[in-house]
Amino acid sequence: MESTVMQNLVTQFFSVDHERLDFLFRMYRENKQNQRYKAVLLFDKFSEGLKRHIRWEEELLFPMFEKANGLKGAGPTMVMRQEHDQIEAILEEIGEGLKNDDHSEALENALLELLLLHNEKEEQVLYVQCDRSLTDEQLLTLFLEM
Repeated sequence: MESTVMQNLVTQFFSVDHERLDFLFRMYRENKQNQRYKAVLLFDKFSEGLKRHIRWEEELLFPMFEKANGLKGAGPTMVMRQEHDQIEAILEEIGEGLKNDDHSEALENALLELLLLHNEKEEQVLYVQCDRSLTDEQLLTLFLEM
């Protein structure tokens, strides 16, 4: 019999990564006024980590989920990919603003709101469906290729 941890491995792993990324973004925002150098480093780590997280999903997790469920770029993964495009566009705008010493609170708030809604959909719907439909062999492949 499988343990609960194994049954929810996708949800647990990707949700904890969301928390890690949320923490980095929060630390960036807390440091941007008084410790600019530190804030830039934090934003870079956040941005790099979020882009890697998106790659893991789009290049590994989503195709496995789609194959297991007979989907071809449709369903929940299609919506997540569209939101990933929006997230990456805002990330780039914030990054450019940092380079030009012109950070936008509105862009940061937009990103935060988008991430909150996006992560909730992934954690409450998509990851749960992945945990239900992926085999141990697929999970092994996923984590070995990450």
